[in-house]
Amino acid sequence: MKPTQRPLCACPASILPALILPALILAASILTGCEADPRAEAPPEPDPEGRCALVSVQSDYTSARISLLDELGVLCRPGILDSGSAALGLSTALSGDVVAGGPHPDRHIALVDRYPNGVITWLDPVDFSVIGQLGVNTGFPANPQDVAHVSATRAYVSRLESNPSPGAAPFDGGGDLLVIDPEALAIVDRVDLSPWAGADEVGPLLPRPGRMAFAGDRLWVPLHRLSRDFQRGGAARLLGLDPASGEVAVELDLAPLKNCTGIAAAPSGDGLWLSCLGVFLEGAEAQLAHSGVAYVDLTGEAPTIWRGAAADLLSRPAGLALSPVDDQYAFVTAISPLEDPRPDGVYLIDRLAGAGQLLDIESPAYALGQMWFNPAARLLLLPDGDPRRPQILRFSVGDDLSLTALDPTDPDPAVQLPPREIRAR
Repeated sequence: MKPTQRPLCACPASILPALILPALILAASILTGCEADPRAEAPPEPDPEGRCALVSVQSDYTSARISLLDELGVLCRPGILDSGSAALGLSTALSGDVVAGGPHPDRHIALVDRYPNGVITWLDPVDFSVIGQLGVNTGFPANPQDVAHVSATRAYVSRLESNPSPGAAPFDGGGDLLVIDPEALAIVDRVDLSPWAGADEVGPLLPRPGRMAFAGDRLWVPLHRLSRDFQRGGAARLLGLDPASGEVAVELDLAPLKNCTGIAAAPSGDGLWLSCLGVFLEGAEAQLAHSGVAYVDLTGEAPTIWRGAAADLLSRPAGLALSPVDDQYAFVTAISPLEDPRPDGVYLIDRLAGAGQLLDIESPAYALGQMWFNPAARLLLLPDGDPRRPQILRFSVGDDLSLTALDPTDPDPAVQLPPREIRAR
């Protein structure tokens, strides 16, 4: 299925600073920078049966809206919260840079408002009212990336930015994992990740932790290890933490791969998949050389790592999004350097064969978002943020991993903001 290439939006672009890849966000903002006015809507109907299993985030990087889907990718509740909301309990309105947090043990919906707000918001699982919010900037723009819940009273928040002048407020170091109590809406500790940041031949690097995943008995967090100006990057590192104590128990070197922003556990829980973009600002050749896909096998006494170079698997850098099928196969998006006119696409990676197969799915640059594969239903859901026809593509996945296109879903009928990611609650 090939969504038609469409003209770009002529509205002024909204460009957010201090993100993982400013060049990527710049290009995405140019494509989707039109202002959107969230409309006042009736409160969503409650979901006492828990049918709304997936969170869909729509954003043009200026405003954001949250919708819910069922496990088959069908719209369940549109627009439960948006940047224009003034819901009871919402002291900080959503910005345009919002992602879904990791699953909560009580199925609360967690939202991570990254830059500039730096706020975690939790919604009730039945009526979607605001339970509470917790600011995690602690005196500087920390740019939180994810929240991983260990229990109702313990969670970790990864903070991308490091404070150049710490010491003025509690827990204001940054470049860390904040330990928080979601029930008490309190910060209780931090795990400083700067000891694993290291340096390159030019100077020191910042740890820059990103999205997280649970697998085995560890919480896994990749360190992007980029310079403060994002111009340079070191080889990516993957840390495995004891969720109960926050102690780093495992450190893995992913060299030559850099900037591994995509991470997901295989459905079996026996391994982790990672997609690594390389560093945009090091140039197209260097980016491709350091981009690829990795799989960490956790079944042995010690983890083992398979690395696949993007040059061999994809012929271009890997994208932000990946979704494991099992321990052998994963879907991965592929992007093109800014000077490359090719649309972005999706590949099926076979790590045992060391091969990547280009699928018949493409969309304009940086429009394909974080996908989700349902192993029970053999269903792949893929956000397509093409600004002229935003939709969630749905595919039935055969036993031979062939794709059959199903009717797409419009996750935002009222405002038509582009979908950016799907994540399980």
